[in-house]
Amino acid sequence: MFLHDITELPIEMELIQRASQVYAGNEELAQRISSSGAAVETLWSPATILDYRQLEPVDISLFSFGMAHKMHTDIYRRLHELLEDTGKSYSLYVSNANHESARLEDARLIYEEMHTVFPRGLYFLGHLSDIAVSTLIAGTTYFAAFFPRGARANNSTVVAAMERGATVLTNLDQQSPDYLRHMHTVIDVMRCDELPTDPALRLRIGAAARDAAGQLSWDHLAHRLL
Repeated sequence: MFLHDITELPIEMELIQRASQVYAGNEELAQRISSSGAAVETLWSPATILDYRQLEPVDISLFSFGMAHKMHTDIYRRLHELLEDTGKSYSLYVSNANHESARLEDARLIYEEMHTVFPRGLYFLGHLSDIAVSTLIAGTTYFAAFFPRGARANNSTVVAAMERGATVLTNLDQQSPDYLRHMHTVIDVMRCDELPTDPALRLRIGAAARDAAGQLSWDHLAHRLL
């Protein structure tokens, strides 16, 4: 049994007593364990960073954040096709959280499938703070957020990106709100023959998105509720 730490719960002490050999992550821990009479040897904890890839400069950068189990890999496949067709280098940065009711196994399977969709240029960044998310939205070429049937008025990730003037890549349908308009405030990847990369066009879309999001603030919502 290897112990990185203990809190001396009954289950921990029972496992220590039943183990034929106990290894401790440091000397202080070994001394605490040895007081129970168990045979213990002091070892160490190796580094936990396993992915040492550098974030290389690319022509196109994309950022996506949301719930891990809600990633829709079929639409990301379409995004991958559009990116490949540009002939440019690209990277997709993904930040995910998990609902407490969601199964971690589901998230793991989605991560594995995403790596098959993007065999290169995919970086999972884990849970990020608001400041980090805001910085990435502002600093990448596109913001990507995809949904089962289409974007909805309660998809706050899209509103957050629009507030920052991002060029949002998403998917729309008949029930998407009127302020999400293809090639005006957002880009619907399912309606694109090619990914719009013209900087002037992206700036116009980002500016229109920021204007539209100005009517979607907490103050405006409170006013409607009252």
